[in-house]
Amino acid sequence: MNNLSDKYGLDTIPLGNVIAFAKELYDKKIITKADTDGLSLDWEEVDDQIELIHRIALREGVGNKMAEGMFSYAKIVGKNAMDYCYHVKGLSRGPALYPVGIFTLAHATSTRGADHLRGRSWAYGENDPDIFPNWVKTGLIPKDAVPALVLSENACTLPDSIGRCKGSVNNWPSAVPLSFKYPIWGGIAKLLTALTGVEYSEASVVEAMERIYTIERALLIKQGVTRRQDRLVLPADQLGTPEERQAQEEHARMLTDYYKMRGWEPENGVPTRATLEKYGMKYVADELQSHGPYKEWDGPPLWQLSKYPHGGKRA
Repeated sequence: MNNLSDKYGLDTIPLGNVIAFAKELYDKKIITKADTDGLSLDWEEVDDQIELIHRIALREGVGNKMAEGMFSYAKIVGKNAMDYCYHVKGLSRGPALYPVGIFTLAHATSTRGADHLRGRSWAYGENDPDIFPNWVKTGLIPKDAVPALVLSENACTLPDSIGRCKGSVNNWPSAVPLSFKYPIWGGIAKLLTALTGVEYSEASVVEAMERIYTIERALLIKQGVTRRQDRLVLPADQLGTPEERQAQEEHARMLTDYYKMRGWEPENGVPTRATLEKYGMKYVADELQSHGPYKEWDGPPLWQLSKYPHGGKRA
């Protein structure tokens, strides 16, 4: 199935997510064979799953709807399908497996939705048994979840800014060059100074990353993203339970602390004028003030499915 996806040029993560999502809806009787062109979406059914990949790639039958992705497909199905759509800002990283903490907050605050490339797990110790514990011990990396997340988001912003491949960024030295020798930002400051002839300091490197993440947030605000979209993803069977209430309260507390640390309004996540002007973006503050509040985001617009190209040669 992975090879078939590659032949069609399909990303296996969202493809796998939308297929698993449809299978769960099928298992919960929210959709039936009448909705799947007669295909069985039982978890054990392999042949029909392979057939589904063809239909999604070529937008044939039910594949035309599923090709819209999890979030839009949930809207098309209706009923209570959205309860099983484990997404943040329309993007999914799979089922809701993590307890409330730094991983759930990282998915919630990511500017691209539940994206592991905006707050990588290696920044909290994964794949880094030597450097990470030493940095925590010496205070370079905070022990508290919120400041540790802001630090990791900055570290993930850096490779995008200097042209490093995100696929190879699985530890601190890969993400932040020379961090093993000049922790944490001293090495990249020296490299940028030597490369450009412009004097960089650790503080100016951090400021650049903070500026980038803040203007990305401002763009989201213009698209109608609010605090409600920085959501905690929980299993559907927890909805309406005391466990959900407790988890949501803890997530809300962490999210408020995160907004404050970023210099954003605690009630809605809008970057404050003071923060924007500190980063030299008065024009952004003026834009948000004169045109906001914006219509709340509700996903990408749904095109008429009949207008997409359909069919083609099967891989």
